[in-house]
Amino acid sequence: MAKHIGIRTLAEGVETEEQYAFLRDIGCEEVQGFYFSKPLPADEVLYVMHEKGIRFEEAEDKPFYLAAGRTELRSDVPTVIYEWKNGRFNMLLANQSYRQLLEGAGVDVEMADESINDPDRVFYNRVYKRFVRCAENHVQDHYTFQYEGTYFATNLSVIARKKNAMICKVELVNYSVTSNRVVHAK
Repeated sequence: MAKHIGIRTLAEGVETEEQYAFLRDIGCEEVQGFYFSKPLPADEVLYVMHEKGIRFEEAEDKPFYLAAGRTELRSDVPTVIYEWKNGRFNMLLANQSYRQLLEGAGVDVEMADESINDPDRVFYNRVYKRFVRCAENHVQDHYTFQYEGTYFATNLSVIARKKNAMICKVELVNYSVTSNRVVHAK
């Protein structure tokens, strides 16, 4: 609801991985709490951030990442948001529907994330090049592809761009072929 009326979301008091995963999956833009760290003196913050792989957002990147935060991740549509930077895709957000869709098709979510950047893997050849074409030509893309006997349809749109980077939203549908007909399965 907050995204529909243009309100940014910040969740405070996040204490567990499950809470963080839930908030991430519904597209909460910012979170804070003991899950990341107890309150610290300023001189210790950078050390803890480095240890946990948390980085500061550069001021000039704020509008770029705000666009990702404003993007709705409907729970009924398997959706993932990728950042493309320096020729590599990095998953920023993925809702639970997306994770369940891949798992139901026997695809490990982390493997899919790695595969999209590996020229020796199927996902790279079928997805990466289309993302790049979409970004370079400033267009939306709709396409289908097969992975290990499962057919997927995608809707790709670029939601933010800056020099040498973009953020794209991918909605994914699993189509299974049985009895000479295509069956839609979410």
